[in-house]
Amino acid sequence: MLRHLTLLAALFMLPAACSMNRLIADNMTSSFADIRTAFFDEASPQQGFYGGPALLKQLDGFIVSSPKNEALLLNAAELNCGYAMTFLDRSDPEWAGQLYGKGRAYALRGLAEVNPELAAAVVATDEAALQKLLPEIDREDDLPLLFFTGLCWGGQVNATMDETMAADLGVIEMIFQACLDKDPTFYYGAGYTFFGMLNAGRTEMLGGNLEKGREFFEKASKMCDGKFLMTRLMYATAYAVNSQNAELYVRLLTEVANSKFEDPSDMRLPNAVARRDARQLLGRVKDFFPGYEGPSGQEPHVDFIEDDDANLDLD
Repeated sequence: MLRHLTLLAALFMLPAACSMNRLIADNMTSSFADIRTAFFDEASPQQGFYGGPALLKQLDGFIVSSPKNEALLLNAAELNCGYAMTFLDRSDPEWAGQLYGKGRAYALRGLAEVNPELAAAVVATDEAALQKLLPEIDREDDLPLLFFTGLCWGGQVNATMDETMAADLGVIEMIFQACLDKDPTFYYGAGYTFFGMLNAGRTEMLGGNLEKGREFFEKASKMCDGKFLMTRLMYATAYAVNSQNAELYVRLLTEVANSKFEDPSDMRLPNAVARRDARQLLGRVKDFFPGYEGPSGQEPHVDFIEDDDANLDLD
C-alpha cells in the first residue's frame, strides 16, 4: 500500500516539476544573453571551438523545459548559426548543415510565437502571402527571428548543396530583402553579405552577377566601421576568387590578417577566427590563382602573430 501511495505522489509531483523546470529556464533568459556576449567576446578560436558545443547542448536542455520561450529560441538560432558560420563552413560542411538546420527550426519556432501568420507563410514557402506580410514586420519582435530563419536557411542550403532546398532561395531572398528594408545595419549588415555571396557565388546562367556581388560586399564592408572582419574574408573567398581578381584577394586578406584595432566585444571571436583564416588562405594564394607572384614578384607579407590555435586548420 505504501509503495502505491509513493508512486501516486510521484505522479502528482510531475506537473509541478515540469513547471519548476520551465520557471528555471525562463529565468535563465537574461543570463543566456550574457553567456552569448561572453561567447562572442572570446579571444581564442580554440576556446570558442571546443567550448561552443557544450553551450549549444545546454541551450537545448533549457528549451526542452521551456519550449515556447522566444528569447531562448532566438539565442539558440543565433548561436547554432554563428558556430557553424565561424568554425564549420569550410572545415565540416556536414556538421555545419546540421547546426544550420537546427538553428532554422529554433528561429521558426520563435517566429511562430510572435507572428504565427508570418511563420506559417515561411514554412509553406507561400510567396504571395509573404509579399503581403513581410513589409509589415516589426523591428523588435519579428525581425531578429525572421533574420536568423533566413540566415540559417541560407547557410543550410550552402552547406548541404541540396538541390531540393536550393528551390527555396527565392523565399530566402524575400526574407533578407525585407530585413534589409527594415534595418540594413542588422547583424553587421549581413543582409548585404548574403546578397554578395548569392551574386558572386553563382554563374550568370544560374542568376549570379559578379558586379552586383561586388556592390553588395562593398556595402557590407562599410558596416560597423569595417570592423566585422568576416565580411571581408567572404568578399575575398567569394567575389575575388570567382572574378579571378588576385590583387583584390590578397589586399582584402592582408587587411584582415594584419588588422590590429581593438575588437568590439561582440566581434572578438569571429574576428580572431577571420584573422587566423586569412593568414592560412594567404599561404595558399596559388591554389586559387596559379602563377601569382604578387605585384612585386614577392609572396604577400603578413605580420607574424603569436597563435596557439594554428592546429585548427581550415580543412
